[in-house]
Amino acid sequence: MRSPFWFLIPTAAAALTAAVVFSGAAPGAEVEDAQGCGRRIFMRHCVHCHGNQGAGDGLLADRLLPKPRDFTRGRFLLVSGENGVPTLNDLKTTICNGIPGTAMPSFGHLGCGDVEAVAGYVLQLAASGLEEQLVEEIQLNEGEVDLVQVEEMVVERLVPEAEIEIPPPSLAAQSELSPLPLYRKYCADCHGAQGRGDGVREMQDERGQPTKPRDIRDGIFKGGGDFASLYKRIRLGMPGSAMPAFAMSDEEAAVLVALVQRMAQNGGQVPMPEAVQAVWLSELPKGSDAEAWRGIPQVEIPVQPLRWIDEPARSVHVQAAHDGREIAFRMAWELNPASSRQVNAGIQLCNYVDPPFFTGFHGGQQDLCVFRPPQEPPEELKPYIRRIQGTAVAEEGLAEVVLRRPLAPSGDLQCDLRPEAGLRYGQFLIATVGEDQKPAEAFSLWLPIQR
Repeated sequence: MRSPFWFLIPTAAAALTAAVVFSGAAPGAEVEDAQGCGRRIFMRHCVHCHGNQGAGDGLLADRLLPKPRDFTRGRFLLVSGENGVPTLNDLKTTICNGIPGTAMPSFGHLGCGDVEAVAGYVLQLAASGLEEQLVEEIQLNEGEVDLVQVEEMVVERLVPEAEIEIPPPSLAAQSELSPLPLYRKYCADCHGAQGRGDGVREMQDERGQPTKPRDIRDGIFKGGGDFASLYKRIRLGMPGSAMPAFAMSDEEAAVLVALVQRMAQNGGQVPMPEAVQAVWLSELPKGSDAEAWRGIPQVEIPVQPLRWIDEPARSVHVQAAHDGREIAFRMAWELNPASSRQVNAGIQLCNYVDPPFFTGFHGGQQDLCVFRPPQEPPEELKPYIRRIQGTAVAEEGLAEVVLRRPLAPSGDLQCDLRPEAGLRYGQFLIATVGEDQKPAEAFSLWLPIQR
């Protein structure tokens, strides 16, 4: 049966529909295939956080802050439509780039067709969820449901108006407006006088969940730090979050964008390396301070916090070596807070070309290797947790962890890391425990492990 909200199916599916009509094939068959593709990708990569129906209630949702987006509310964070509604391209960009500084990772490794399919499926979830909510509200208040009226309301909430026009960045340079009074008027209450994210207002999103303004100085922005992206965030806000839309002139917004870009001192997110290279050594280093590590190349890998308020680090430095029998990984990161003395680290390893971001859901050869297993791990992860050898040091604001395991499968270790076994992938996990005894955790995207 055709979805009642067929108008939300993405361009690729619409093109397939036209092709079917003109070819004389069975109507709807190709559209269902496109929707099926989107659902398959969603159930593989998105369901763990966003839930089966896209309500933001997946198995991992309680561990994340900000909480995963509830698509059934019909509100999206990053938008370009003048009515605060995302275009299809907005959704595709969010899927490809992720949302830096949150647990929403980049899925840029998916092909363009897959990205468009899952974006369309997300819109379908939003339409279905919004329809149910509107019907319930009408029944509660009026008692009789007009389905045509419901469809019109869904269209109004989910179909974007014209995209907001972006002025040239030169508008800020040509302006005679002073940026600081504008910043104090529009931004300082939340982001603080110096942009540290320490304003006086207590922040909540539309679901009443606590949230935290960005520290502008870090240069890590949810929708990107380029002029056009920041302009959209200031003018259109971030629907569903505590970031409002502001009614101001193009010139005022351009001047504010230029100021925010100057305030961003730390260069933004660390770029993702291509791979982790494990070099061969006749004897593996014993500890994190062993002299042998000095000659091994390291890569800096960006990590994303499970909870934005508890950000353990922005990146982790990784080195790897093997002796033909065992492989060792050295992971080092700056402690936040610097006084932390308890640290932990792990590596998820798998043989997928397209691995899901969280283990324990899709079978295959996969190991979640840690040397300090959690006392009460989630039930779905228990079959995949492997305790391996490791050492950890946390002092002078720096954490250093070395993990070591056999290359070949043995005992409960399933993933074959021997060079002849072919390409393998790893995801790096770090955690610190502050004075409040709450772990602050972060994870990297998947990277090839070359041996």
